[in-house]
Amino acid sequence: MVDLVIEEFIKLKRKKITICTALAACMFPIPVALIVIANSYDMKNIFAMMVQLGDCFMMPLMLGMFAMIFFYMEQDFDTMKNMRLIPVSMGKWLCAKLIVIALVSVLYSIVSIFASFLIGLAVKDISGIWSNFIIHMLIGFLMCAALLPIIALIINQKNNYIVTGIVVFIFVIFNFIFIMSITKIPVWALPFLPIAAVYRFLLPYTAVKMTIYLEEIALSGLQFVGAMFCSVFISVIFIIYGFHKKYSR
Repeated sequence: MVDLVIEEFIKLKRKKITICTALAACMFPIPVALIVIANSYDMKNIFAMMVQLGDCFMMPLMLGMFAMIFFYMEQDFDTMKNMRLIPVSMGKWLCAKLIVIALVSVLYSIVSIFASFLIGLAVKDISGIWSNFIIHMLIGFLMCAALLPIIALIINQKNNYIVTGIVVFIFVIFNFIFIMSITKIPVWALPFLPIAAVYRFLLPYTAVKMTIYLEEIALSGLQFVGAMFCSVFISVIFIIYGFHKKYSR
């Protein structure tokens, strides 16, 4: 499995756009730093901005585009015939791809906390940096599960970058609308808004100041686990179905 994961990372060299996407995401903290310095924000405000705009918007958008390129790669380069000659099960290959996406998600979280640390140094406030680090890493892991619906969509779509890219963008934007609003999300809609569910669940730990409105819209542990279970369960079924249909022929 380790060899498969390494091989998938090596394949990324063929697509320069994946590197460009990652670099664009890593440059996101620059405008945040300018806003923070201009307004003399403290670490709580820095952390809240990095979570809202970075972890819950830029990260899912970047990972969605990355996954789209990643899963279309074999068909773009017509290497599926070679893949079938290798004595490796399709299940292990799928797991290797998902592990790579998870590692990229965690790597982005590390970049986010490092950026928060540098911005905090600029405004001379790095209080709570270690607790922020834990939250960033937790978001990185949870975002992997939250992005499974996007991966299911990508696998079940034909290699149409424009249509799939637009759908990924709409999915992220729709989640982000609920992240930025103070409207309570209906329980039935939570499995379809996994990114917003992650943010609402961690809201008590990421908000600058908890208010009555924020307490009302925050998700309990039971609500979050139920929503994510439904989202992951449905997504995994479609991922397995789509992957077997597309890559096992």
